[in-house]
Amino acid sequence: MKEIFFFILYIVIFCTAGMSHGDLDQRIIDATLEINEDPNNATLYFKRGKLYFQHQEYKNSVLDLSIAENKGFKEAELYLFISKSYFVLDDFENAELNLKKFYAIDSLHIVAHKLEAKIELAKGNFEKSALEFEYVIDYAKIPLPENYIDAANSWLATKTTEGLDKAITILKKGLIDIGPLYTLNIKIIDSYIEYKLYKEAITHLESIIPSRNRKETSYYKLYELYIMQGDEYSATLCLELALKSWNKLPQRVKKNSAMIALHEKIQNNLSSNIQNPEK
Repeated sequence: MKEIFFFILYIVIFCTAGMSHGDLDQRIIDATLEINEDPNNATLYFKRGKLYFQHQEYKNSVLDLSIAENKGFKEAELYLFISKSYFVLDDFENAELNLKKFYAIDSLHIVAHKLEAKIELAKGNFEKSALEFEYVIDYAKIPLPENYIDAANSWLATKTTEGLDKAITILKKGLIDIGPLYTLNIKIIDSYIEYKLYKEAITHLESIIPSRNRKETSYYKLYELYIMQGDEYSATLCLELALKSWNKLPQRVKKNSAMIALHEKIQNNLSSNIQNPEK
């Protein structure tokens, strides 16, 4: 029965996705017919330009949206879609040009500022990118983890101690604004690792393990950090804790491919330590 259920679920998802794509194709055809009947209607070109964007036909999107602008369509959304299309096409100059047109109408829109952050990141202007992502964080109605991680990545890309400090600060702000999300905590740890600050990474990881319901993965990561730091004694203790945590898992979880792989790594490293006790 379970196999039948998942087969039916697969068919429903597959067909829905196909119908969605087909629906978009039909909407483009319908918009084209409307344009043929009323070729001077700027709104219709804008409509089809957005459809092309959704269909990932970015060059066609730019073409239609530009025609719409030339025919008198001047709403802010037009410039945002043109900018998005140029960004995907790696034409950052035109992406910025149209973003400026958007700002002339609406300078506060966080979607536009997020796009600007991505443009600056792609251009290698990491600090500008980080500040734009921070603008998004400050003015977003709902705090999203991805915004904090994006800002942190831009700060980390500066490859400076100041950049690391600001990345950690913004990630810790995320923990306050959203709550103790594992993704944000892991990003803090990985940021320290990137700068080879293993002691700080260990301290942070050890601070969050007690609150974790499942600890096997965290203890294994702690093992890896102690190896990086050169503390093999502490690393072995963490391996043993990882194994104890793994052994407490329900059988159905132990059969998960990721957990099987983790168990093999734990056992292999423990065996290696036993065979080479002088390490």
